[in-house]
Amino acid sequence: MVYLFSYYYDRGLNAGLVKENDGGAIKLVDYKLAAEKACTRTAKQIQDPHWMAWQCHDLTYIYSLLSDGYGFGDAQPLF
Repeated sequence: MVYLFSYYYDRGLNAGLVKENDGGAIKLVDYKLAAEKACTRTAKQIQDPHWMAWQCHDLTYIYSLLSDGYGFGDAQPLF
């Protein structure tokens, strides 16, 4: 099992992958799909809230670190 917290949780929360105070299980591919969605936004769409401008980068980084860096597959459950 892989448990994520702090930065990973906050970015997942911002992307709507997990619910605040509930947590829950997602799969690594969920970060990938959220990154793809975030990376298609226009400049006008990412003005507010403040973290929105970094969402594409953050989600891509998380996915790349866990998949390429640690070798987890897309179906890897994350808690």
